[in-house]
Amino acid sequence: MISTELTSEEILELYNEINGLYDAENKVVILKGLLDYEFSAILIKRLMELSNKIKPIKEVTENTRKEIIKRLGEKADGKDEYFVSPKIVKEGVEVDNPNHLKCIEELTALSKDIDTVEHHEFTLNDMDFKVKGRYPVFLMKIIKD
Repeated sequence: MISTELTSEEILELYNEINGLYDAENKVVILKGLLDYEFSAILIKRLMELSNKIKPIKEVTENTRKEIIKRLGEKADGKDEYFVSPKIVKEGVEVDNPNHLKCIEELTALSKDIDTVEHHEFTLNDMDFKVKGRYPVFLMKIIKD
């Protein structure tokens, strides 16, 4: 096992790189996950183990993002979603929303949080396959030359 330090943002991206990213509403594959490629059973197992290790960190990050936006934002009309607009109307005049900058600052700080993830070593020889897409976190941070 080896340890790799990843930011929260990298963990979110790595999770999508492993599992894929799908737009369920439009039924479109945005990013084919590494698990969608053909590998040996050992590599599939190791990818699944890595995915399972980072999933709780991903979920905490996503929930914290939602909490920040809910706390600093306002509810979207007719939806159970929140947003933080860069401008607000105050006394009939559009002005900068002070919560927008605060939200950006908090989300940026959250994305830079660092976690250490222990995982099996992956090498370029293990992962010799042709891809259509980019997997920057996996290729640059997880795979060892």
